[in-house]
Amino acid sequence: MTATSIRTTSSNLLFHPETVSSWEVGLKSSWLDSRITSSLAVFRADYEDVEIPGSVGFDSDNDGVVDSFAGITSNAADADITGVEFEGVAQLAEPLNATHALAIATSRHRPRCTAS
Repeated sequence: MTATSIRTTSSNLLFHPETVSSWEVGLKSSWLDSRITSSLAVFRADYEDVEIPGSVGFDSDNDGVVDSFAGITSNAADADITGVEFEGVAQLAEPLNATHALAIATSRHRPRCTAS
């Protein structure tokens, strides 16, 4: 079997680059001489042209047997992720701390893949 290399440039790619626009805003605070601390964050990420890696088999020497694989990349969808995170620590007694955390995230995608 002979190794074959394929060179490519951005001008002949068959998929678009994945891009993301994101933001996060948060708040950190402490109370009671820092015996209680907490943080809260809200975030959003908007993806365009989400890339999905994969592979396809091919017959490298035309003998009718699939003997190798080639990596492929395709664009599957646009996606949005939105969420909120909360975490905190309360010092109950020296050295006993109670730690708590909660994260909630939702996602939505807009597929563009079609069966052929």
